[in-house]
Amino acid sequence: MLEISQTTKGRHKERGSIAIMAAFTLTIVVLIMGLVYDFGLWFVTRAELQNVADTAAMAGGRALGAIYAGGSVDNGTQIVNPPRQIFTAQQTYTLNTQDNNLIRNAITNPPNPYAAGGANITIANNNDITVGNWNTTTNTFTPLAVGSPSPPQPNAIQVIARRDQSNVPLAAMFGSLANITGYNITATATAALTPLQFVPPQNPPAALPPGQLVWPLGIDQANPNLACGALPIVVDITQPPSCTAWTTYNNAANQANFNQIVAGTLQTPATLAGNGGTAFFFGGLAEAQAPGLFPLWQANNLGNPIFFETVLPVYQNSSCIPPAGQQIPIVGFVNARVIGAPGGNPTTNAFLITVQCNVFSTGRSGDVNDPNLLYGTLGSVPVLVQ
Repeated sequence: MLEISQTTKGRHKERGSIAIMAAFTLTIVVLIMGLVYDFGLWFVTRAELQNVADTAAMAGGRALGAIYAGGSVDNGTQIVNPPRQIFTAQQTYTLNTQDNNLIRNAITNPPNPYAAGGANITIANNNDITVGNWNTTTNTFTPLAVGSPSPPQPNAIQVIARRDQSNVPLAAMFGSLANITGYNITATATAALTPLQFVPPQNPPAALPPGQLVWPLGIDQANPNLACGALPIVVDITQPPSCTAWTTYNNAANQANFNQIVAGTLQTPATLAGNGGTAFFFGGLAEAQAPGLFPLWQANNLGNPIFFETVLPVYQNSSCIPPAGQQIPIVGFVNARVIGAPGGNPTTNAFLITVQCNVFSTGRSGDVNDPNLLYGTLGSVPVLVQ
């Protein structure tokens, strides 16, 4: 009897240990499942929060682009229309208080509330919004304070979106079993004005602001004076252009189309650089073949010595041999100042073109990793770079 009693007690003890282990294992399984659920919720919320940061950074970038190239900005209470700055003003631009506030208001007062993980998100108007410069060579962002000397120019906006104490942490549904009450989540995005890739279609030249595709000329990539600060490029329409070519953009390269563009009766089409962007270019013109070219220049001049500012496409290297009405890839755009020659005293057939650097023009920025975007005119519509 004694032996049986000890066996029974042993079995009861073993069953008790199994029950304890089963309960412990079940608790662990529930905890793991809860943490997996929480992690899934965290992952979804983190993705939504990244969308908030991306949207906010793009809103700030569009406001910055409008400050340079003109446009409209919704600052949360009204639509503001900054005027376009001419090239010289852009090149010496420093961030001022008014523009800084416009950018921040465009971010903090969105048309539709930001939301992530079922909660509205507020972008704090402090260190969570930073205006700065994005270096496309080193892929680095440098913050710039109001009044910081230029260069570098402000060309990028960085935003941090949060689900933490400032916007209520993400509640832990099951993590509380592991003494986790909530999760702090942040997401960062940087939107920058990078080299211009897409120039939208244009109205007749008389309605164009400075800086668009007004002058129907392209520059050969091999042109030795293409660099910033180089000697002027001499263009004489009575001679076959050297390292330059006239263009009809995406229309057939013929004299009728060229004259229609000059006269403003043919709309300058949307123009793309890099990744498939091409245009029609052709060689020299006789003066009689371009009767409206000089009046076009006169109608757009801005100062003394008389000049006007425009965007010119740079076409793929053809060793400075004038193309014969052929479609050639575009590798970028440059801002240029077209001056009457010689010495600002215009003639009907000769012009000087000087390349301007660090200038923003109306159009979409391009992918900084596109190897076919080689030149530095910057778009007014930002892209996400980080």
